[in-house]
Amino acid sequence: MTKLLELLFIFYAIWLVWNTVSLLLKRLLLIKRLRSLTAETNAVVRFYRHPLIKFGRPSTSPDLSVKVGSTLYLIRLYNGGGIDKVVHFASDHFTVRFSRMKTATYVRRGRAMLISAASRGFAVGTRVIPICPMDVSTLSGEKGVKAVPVWIFNPAPGEVSLVTEEKTSIKLAFTGDTVYGEQIFTASTFAAYAERVFRDEKRQAEEAVSSDFDYSFI
Repeated sequence: MTKLLELLFIFYAIWLVWNTVSLLLKRLLLIKRLRSLTAETNAVVRFYRHPLIKFGRPSTSPDLSVKVGSTLYLIRLYNGGGIDKVVHFASDHFTVRFSRMKTATYVRRGRAMLISAASRGFAVGTRVIPICPMDVSTLSGEKGVKAVPVWIFNPAPGEVSLVTEEKTSIKLAFTGDTVYGEQIFTASTFAAYAERVFRDEKRQAEEAVSSDFDYSFI
């Protein structure tokens, strides 16, 4: 019995170390990707909490901000748990994170067993995580700067869903979608989105200058 407990403890310790290292690596990649915006768009990245120690309950205020052009992204980090997890926004005040067991039906063909159908089964490991809407009206600070509240999932879950604002149905949410007033992203998709918005703003500004140019003297 003692040997069994020792083995269980060793397996648990290995699992804990592996998950901790995995979380740290994902956060390091997040930091690297966000800071790459500085070189590409002259973005200003500011951390209010150290991202390498922020893995628990989501904050009620931004964990960091990224100013790109005239847009200030106020970002909260959400530990989505990884590809095997589902994050469900049940309302604007709490989410549910869980794993989903899959069920399958097998049929025999000769000596082989083949899967004839597979479906999503019941949820296990359910965890209710309180959240709170972020008030961006007092956080932008600068005149002419648009404040945009953002969730970045890191690690990202395999699926995100939400109850519609009409409370009549549940639908899937994808990167870039707005969920209860806040856009959702992974680190890489957020960086790509911020770069695209910056390029669009820059092009529009150049076109405006070009259209205002007086060609009458030519």
